[in-house]
Amino acid sequence: MLTVLEVTLPLFGLVFCGFFGQRLRLLPEGSVDALNRFLFYFALPAMLFRAIAFQPLSAFTQWSFLAAWVISALACFTLAYAFATRYLQKAPMAATLTAMNVTHPNVGYMGLPLALELGRDFVPLMVIAILSDLFVVVVLSIVLLEIRTRSADAQIFSEAQGFGLYRGRPAMRSITFTVLQGLSRSPLVIVSLLGLIVSVLALPVPPLLDHFSRLLGAAAAPVALFAIGASIGRSALRLNRFSASMVGWKLLVHPLIAAGVLLCMPNIDSKAVALGIMAAALPSASNTFIIGNRYGVDTSAVAQSIVAGSMLAVLSVSAVIGLTGLR
Repeated sequence: MLTVLEVTLPLFGLVFCGFFGQRLRLLPEGSVDALNRFLFYFALPAMLFRAIAFQPLSAFTQWSFLAAWVISALACFTLAYAFATRYLQKAPMAATLTAMNVTHPNVGYMGLPLALELGRDFVPLMVIAILSDLFVVVVLSIVLLEIRTRSADAQIFSEAQGFGLYRGRPAMRSITFTVLQGLSRSPLVIVSLLGLIVSVLALPVPPLLDHFSRLLGAAAAPVALFAIGASIGRSALRLNRFSASMVGWKLLVHPLIAAGVLLCMPNIDSKAVALGIMAAALPSASNTFIIGNRYGVDTSAVAQSIVAGSMLAVLSVSAVIGLTGLR
């Protein structure tokens, strides 16, 4: 267990540095948003580019791991949606956000630094988890929220036309166009494609770009963990039945589902199984909160679960790493 804590405690120590820095008001107003923007647009793309570009293409063709990760994510999403609608009596949009929250781990800010600490052999697997999570869980959630939003808008237009308040048809872009437009604006998607091109074609990376991306990417891990802590520090921790259930689902149910699928999947080695379980055990990413606000869904419980889950992750993730034999 000591060797596990030697990996996790320094990383979560950075989280707590950010937490106390925010709570003790050592950070100026708006610093958390500035850190997150630096990460999203600069440091994390550089880190992700290097993680992909400097690996052979064979490192990313672990189809059994990819299939297991996607299947477990879809299973968790579906079960969480059903639980939220039937047992928690949540409306479809709130249920969609709940399902996303408990299925969308923080594989970017927290998972990639952990993979680097555990060993560079784990980095391609974490990259696969990041990309499949982005293109499956996030895209699926946005599509479902768009469908529900447009259905509600169409009903409003129909009622307005019935009262003679509106004539004509509402102008709406296709959902596919909306999703593709959002993805095309994501620096993570752009650098992932560039990294794959470099990897597939075995292109040499110019020394200037190599050194620049190395310096910039090296800032991603400490700044990401510090920013997580600072984000937690500016939020009050108030758990209710709904937010507590999301914490339990994310830290316990999701990794159990992932473990079941990964262990049953043929042609997958023990290291990939362990890494997949650990990735699923990571706390929820803040993207859920951001997307929920964009679609006008109440995100108070989501925010509470993200804060609580991130604080408990030092124990849960350490336990998973120890139980799976990652360290």
